[in-house]
Amino acid sequence: MICNCPNETDTQVTIEGVVYCVSKEVVPPIRKPLDFTDTRYFKEVSWTVALKFEEKSFNSYFTFYPNYYNSHQNFFQTGYNGNNSKIWSHTLENNSFQVFQGDLHPFIVETTVTNKNTSKFLNVIQIESEALRYQNGWNISQWSDKGFDTLTIYNNTNNSGKLKLKPLKSLQDSKKYPITNSDNSQTITFAEVDEKQIINYFFNRVKDESRNIPQWLWDYNMINKTVNPKVVGFAGKKLLERMRGNTFIVRLENQAESRFKINFKDIIQEETYYDN
Repeated sequence: MICNCPNETDTQVTIEGVVYCVSKEVVPPIRKPLDFTDTRYFKEVSWTVALKFEEKSFNSYFTFYPNYYNSHQNFFQTGYNGNNSKIWSHTLENNSFQVFQGDLHPFIVETTVTNKNTSKFLNVIQIESEALRYQNGWNISQWSDKGFDTLTIYNNTNNSGKLKLKPLKSLQDSKKYPITNSDNSQTITFAEVDEKQIINYFFNRVKDESRNIPQWLWDYNMINKTVNPKVVGFAGKKLLERMRGNTFIVRLENQAESRFKINFKDIIQEETYYDN
């Protein structure tokens, strides 16, 4: 059998005996510019770190990723490339905090509580901070029931889970809480005494410490993290256990308010010994 392909083609036969007429013309590859915002090819993993000149060190991460900065004497500006890009000014006013490019971002502080290598149960913590509300450029008032609204306590083996904090206003509030939420968090109350948030309703919510599964899920840059719901949860444990260890990390967040400048001062803990 003869295959009569056109002159501008070659004859090709596959292993299965299928015959093709293949064009001799060399077709150049199609070149198309890619946009960095095209999620089919790129993933946003940018990060911003802040340098504090007084301490000569990088002291914080920010959750916004501008393309450029303009530095001024008492404020700075950020901007993004593109036809519709705005220039945003920061630290010009003191009536709004944690807002970048019009969106509220969480303020997160982590601090370590140590027991000098002595194993203890952690029973109570007192968050010492202040929430300042500016009336104008210089007059301020301090709000006793405002401040950090989210708490997580953890170490390598124990984790309290994400706890959302509500001020204890009356005895009726103590009957309403705790409330377990659908986002794998729990709302609890705190007592405000002498500018301190006093909290004692936290327990080890790790379901099984022997499973060897990470408590936290990190992002691609190992900057932001979330509690792993496969490991930490508020159901399934018949006996609530106090958190134990010789070191704890206290993670504090303000996720809801932009009106207050929150100054973190210290963590005071109350503990009891336990036998290993």
